[in-house]
Formats: sequence, C-alpha cells, structure tokens
Amino acid sequence: MSFIGSRAYRLLLGGGILGALAGLAAGISFYVLFMRDLPDLRRIEDYRPALTSVVLDREGRLIGELYEERRRLVPIAEIPRHVQLAFVAGEDSSFFDHKGLDYTGILRAALANLRAGGEIKQGASTITQQMVKGLLLSPERTYRRKIREMVLARQIEEHFTKDEILYLYVNQIYFGQGAWGIDQAARVYFGKPVRDLGVSESAMLAGLVQRPSDYSPYHNPDAAERRRRYVLGRMLDNGFIDSSAHEEALANPPVIQGPTSPSSCAATSSSAWAASTCSATGSSSRPRSTATFSWPP
Repeated sequence: MSFIGSRAYRLLLGGGILGALAGLAAGISFYVLFMRDLPDLRRIEDYRPALTSVVLDREGRLIGELYEERRRLVPIAEIPRHVQLAFVAGEDSSFFDHKGLDYTGILRAALANLRAGGEIKQGASTITQQMVKGLLLSPERTYRRKIREMVLARQIEEHFTKDEILYLYVNQIYFGQGAWGIDQAARVYFGKPVRDLGVSESAMLAGLVQRPSDYSPYHNPDAAERRRRYVLGRMLDNGFIDSSAHEEALANPPVIQGPTSPSSCAATSSSAWAASTCSATGSSSRPRSTATFSWPP
C-alpha cells in the first residue's frame, strides 16, 4: 500500500486542513478584534490641531488668547536640535534606530505586567506609539488598544520620516498648565518661544510629558528637578551633549516664570467667539473656563 493511501497520510492531511482552518479563524479573529476600523493615516497627513487665536488691540498689543487647546504650531526646522534630542533621550533613546516598536522594552513591560497579575502597570511606548495614542486612539490602558497602537506605529514608520513623526509628537503632546505643544510650553513655563530654549530648559520640558501634573515645577519642584537631571543624564549617555554642556546645564536650573493668572486669559464678547475657552487656573487639567472682553472696533 502506498503512503498516499495509508491511514497515516489521511491523518496528516486531516490535521493539515484543521490547522489551516484554525489559522484562518485566528487571522479573521485578529482582524475583527484589532485591524478592522483602524484610523485612517490621512488624518495625520492633514494634521490641523486646535490652535490658539491671538487677539491684539489696534496698537498691535496682545490683549487676549482664545483656544480649545492652547497651542502654537511650530515647524520641526524651527525647533533647535538639542530640544528635539532632549525628548528622544527622555522618552525613546532608540527612536532613530527602531521601526516604531522597541521590542526589548515590550518584553520588559510584558514581564512586569505579568508579575502584576495581568494588569497593565508598565508600558514600553516609543515616541511613535505615543504620537499614535495622542492623535489616533483613545488613551485607555487595554491590551486591545495597545495592539492597535503597535500596528499603527509600524504603519506610520513606513509612511513618514523620523522628522515628520517628531514634529507631530512635540506639537501634539500636553505639558500641563494648559499648554499643548512644545512652543506653547516654552512660552508658559519660560516666557520665550521654543527657538530660544537652552539645554537645561529643554530637559525640564522633556521631563514633564510623562506625567505633567506629578512633575510640574510649580506643584512638585523637587520631582521636576529630578526629571530634568534624569533627562540631562540620558542626553549625556546617548552622546547628544558632551560633558561640559551636561555640567553647565546641571549647574544652571531654568528660571520658571510665574503660573498663568486668571487675568491673563480672556474670550471676546462677540457672539461668534463666545464659546471660546481659556486657561484661568494654572492647573494641569485641560482648560475649560470662559471669560469675555471687548476691544476697539
């Protein structure tokens, strides 16, 4: 009797068919759970975040800002390289090498979460993943959202350059004190645009983004300083600054300007703008209060 007609062959054939069907079912299940209705990447290509509207009087003096998210969009070419590298050092030191995912970090986080009984206690998000979460997905801590985030991060790395990803990241993230994006954060914390930030100031802002409330220099100055020093250390370790720049930055903590006062924000009395929102409390939550003012017609 030939092997093709044998019982062993029939068992192997049946097992192969069952395996193929199981694989097909698994693939369909994965698609339904994680891939179906993924956000369209064209939303990133047409990136138009909520921006601050600046209101001036007839002499050109600032008299108010109106916004839903207090942000000033700035091109990546206008962000000093040491500012960009501070975020890379603090959040994702392998950013320029990976393709969206840090597999070593994922394994480390998976082990930590298993030890925590399956609850998500530790993440391993790259800058690309953080950008995905901020722009395309909701922030809930679930395995389904994490897998979708990983899939999208890989897709984004195939369609966008590192500079484009970093541009989206630093303009989108929240820094506390009602500040969205790096340029607005520079103005809120230091009273200057991002192009004028030094290494020490950049390190403090890069240290904020992980937990803006916990690392606020207003509410937790010691924690903010520890994070600043951590980022500076990572910049040195990664060769982004030399030892002299590191020592100079350590010796010169940035001067933080006073928190935003209630009188510094306002909305117009025009009915078309009456629902505009501004930050009045200096808290790290999203601004939600509203005020009105008039200006000469």
